[in-house]
Amino acid sequence: MINIDELIQQTLKTLSDRKVQEDPDDVIKLNNTLKTYRNIKAAFTTYVTAKDAKELTEAAQLTIIKKMVSQNEESLSAFKKAGRDDLICETLAEIGILKTFLPDVPDMPKIEKCYLVWRGKYESETEFPKLSKKEMGVAIKAIKEDLPMADGKMVSDVVKKYVV
Repeated sequence: MINIDELIQQTLKTLSDRKVQEDPDDVIKLNNTLKTYRNIKAAFTTYVTAKDAKELTEAAQLTIIKKMVSQNEESLSAFKKAGRDDLICETLAEIGILKTFLPDVPDMPKIEKCYLVWRGKYESETEFPKLSKKEMGVAIKAIKEDLPMADGKMVSDVVKKYVV
């Protein structure tokens, strides 16, 4: 799991050490990093303190950060239409920092391998018979837990390929 408090503290320390003597571009980069980390912390806090909140697992963290990237990309297109170069630069920096937390999106062979490993845990057809369409959700949920960045449509296609 991401220890966002530690990342913020490290960035603050680096920022305070460099602010006086370093290149202004370096300070801007550190400020953007700090702002992004604070936004992540705010999103995590909102998730944890929400009504009927669930535990902040690593999968939940990845989902939150993925959503933040998506929101920033939407903002980016609006800023481009409005000609706001200052906001475009900030948003691009934030997207870049957020993407460093996200693992690579798994491709079809990796999803297939994950399904086969999950399926291999069941030794016989009587213990785990072929899935019907109604039971596909079990396999999809298991794959999404192992590969939270996997595209839902790709996961569904793999399960359909091997199950139905």
